[in-house]
Amino acid sequence: MKRELYNKKINLIIRSDNGPQFISNKFQDTCKELKLEHERIPFKTPNKNAHIEAFHRLLEDECLSRYEFKSYTVNYQI
Repeated sequence: MKRELYNKKINLIIRSDNGPQFISNKFQDTCKELKLEHERIPFKTPNKNAHIEAFHRLLEDECLSRYEFKSYTVNYQI
């Protein structure tokens, strides 16, 4: 939202593994609504998604395991 990527003429791509959260109807509907292309990496190839795997590790170590959250809701101000 801050970068205004939703206003671009090209569709953005979300790359993910094949986890169950990415096959949910809500996720698929949201991708369609936001005009996002969902790209899945091949099975058993986490190296194809290494940058996000590293990010998730840092997020867990530096944030999620250190703090307790009352809500995961984010309020963006544009």
